[in-house]
Amino acid sequence: MSVRKFVNDPTSPTRKRALSLARAAEQLHAKLLKARQLQQMTQRQVAELLGVRQPTIAAFERYDNDPKLSSILGYAHAVGATLSISVEIDGVEVDSGWSPIAQFDAPFARLRPLVGRPTPAPVRIDTLIAA
Repeated sequence: MSVRKFVNDPTSPTRKRALSLARAAEQLHAKLLKARQLQQMTQRQVAELLGVRQPTIAAFERYDNDPKLSSILGYAHAVGATLSISVEIDGVEVDSGWSPIAQFDAPFARLRPLVGRPTPAPVRIDTLIAA
């Protein structure tokens, strides 16, 4: 496999790919913030659900933030959203070959409801028991 060199030529495939990835990250960020707003949740409410302080959520929502995937997933869960992620090479989706070993159907428990808003997304009981 040859080493790919990143170039600044706007017409190069690597530059186009980098721009596409940057747009995808920007769009994901904007959609997560919009999801919180559509749920009529405050930063403080999201922070409560995640067990962090409100300034942590404000920092997450900053335009120049570069969060870890686990932070993105936690935020999405707290605002009642799910994500759909695909990986493509030259427009063709990569097949991971992965399939779950077995389906695990555990009952769900609910988090305590916040006043004035619908009950948050369910949490798996097995994760509560393991903690």
